[in-house]
Amino acid sequence: MRLRALLLLLSALLPLLAGCAGRTGVIPTPEAGLTENPTEGIAIKIGDIVDERRFGDFHGTRLVPTLTGDDSDPVRRSRAIGRSNTPNGTPGHNVFLEPDRTVQSTVADAVSRAFRSAGFRVLQKGDAGYERAIPVDIAIEQYWMMKSPPSASPYVLGEIRARVIGQLPGLETGNVIESRGKVVRGGYTRGMWRQALDKALDDLTMQATEEFDHVRLAIEATPTSTLLPQGLAILDRPASPSSHSVDYGKYYLLAIGIDEYDTLPRLKTAVSDARAVSSLLATAYGFETELLENATRADLIRALSEYREKVGPRDNLLIYYAGHGWNDEAANLGYWLPSDADPDDETNWVSNSKITSILRAMDAKHVMVVSDSCYSGTLTRGISVARKGPSHVERLASRRTRLALTSGGNEPVVDGGGGGHSVFANAFLRSLRENDEILDATTLHAQIREPIMRDSDQTPQFGPIRSARHEDGDFLFVRND
Repeated sequence: MRLRALLLLLSALLPLLAGCAGRTGVIPTPEAGLTENPTEGIAIKIGDIVDERRFGDFHGTRLVPTLTGDDSDPVRRSRAIGRSNTPNGTPGHNVFLEPDRTVQSTVADAVSRAFRSAGFRVLQKGDAGYERAIPVDIAIEQYWMMKSPPSASPYVLGEIRARVIGQLPGLETGNVIESRGKVVRGGYTRGMWRQALDKALDDLTMQATEEFDHVRLAIEATPTSTLLPQGLAILDRPASPSSHSVDYGKYYLLAIGIDEYDTLPRLKTAVSDARAVSSLLATAYGFETELLENATRADLIRALSEYREKVGPRDNLLIYYAGHGWNDEAANLGYWLPSDADPDDETNWVSNSKITSILRAMDAKHVMVVSDSCYSGTLTRGISVARKGPSHVERLASRRTRLALTSGGNEPVVDGGGGGHSVFANAFLRSLRENDEILDATTLHAQIREPIMRDSDQTPQFGPIRSARHEDGDFLFVRND
């Protein structure tokens, strides 16, 4: 029995020992996206992809590319994405992509997926029309991952920054797209490198899609006389409807703020955040609002169930939650924690799957969940919403929508730091106050993401709610004061 146990232990340790002996580590990369090419739309092709990263000396926790051995070898450089550090903070082993993947290929995959999601056709060599497609070049300015220093809680952080250049509106001089992926755990594991890379690449695709959406909309607004490169003409499009020519239906808000907990730590700004959101949406946007303060699980489920009966097929429902959250990593399931939640007993926790099942059964045309809580990223599918078609406002208003905007991914978020509000709530409220007509949720996310990342360690997430029967729509905030 002892021999058998020893053999099992050795088999588990061998991969780790092999990686340490060579001072290198190889992490698998996500498969290329399967986003389908639109059958119509402007055709582009990926041109030159240049790795502009500058490798230097090891700086511990700084995101500076550094390699042991020959850092001038282009093959090694193209696969190098990280550097571990030892418990005393000195340089550790190199971290590489798999042999058949490179920094250039993974960024090209992410950018291609983004163009397709935004309504462009991405052509490959051999495709009909490839020679006439508009070339788009990519310059990779940053693509690096790092492990937390010994003094910090265990995490792996990845950051990617790429410049996209092409003869399209907004891309002529290069549009810089940045992304971030961070995985925090109670203890360090090798799988955190892959998870952080997945998050950074998914975030790159999402941010790029939003940028390319604006490019496509600028093209659609171009008069007939304007020609794109390669002789591609822009046809006349019908004007987008004004806010007064579309029937948006009735708007409802359920705002939930929980500061006081029976057994969990008290929060400072959740209730004030929910009150501020409720007041603004009632006065400036005409929402019929309901405010739940320090709600129990029964209060929360009862309110959600009542809206299932209350909202009709032409109506819009926004659910705003500010309070504690939790993520079950093994089940990949997130929870909201009401005021009567017990950290040692899940009985009063509210799972994402429970929320989703209620939203899926609602007749409402548009439903969006805005969640300002820790570990709320599991609500979304991690993809962005593509806006296609000429009269995009009218189309977005007509399609069934089930979206989530969360204050962070699967990570802790900040309670406070926003002048009496959380960092997320402060940015959310500011964007709504500054809007003067129609604001879709996709644009709202783009507006608040950068200031939140600048002022905190959290990265807002946005996308369709998992398994909630989302169609190709968006949630529209229509100013009416």
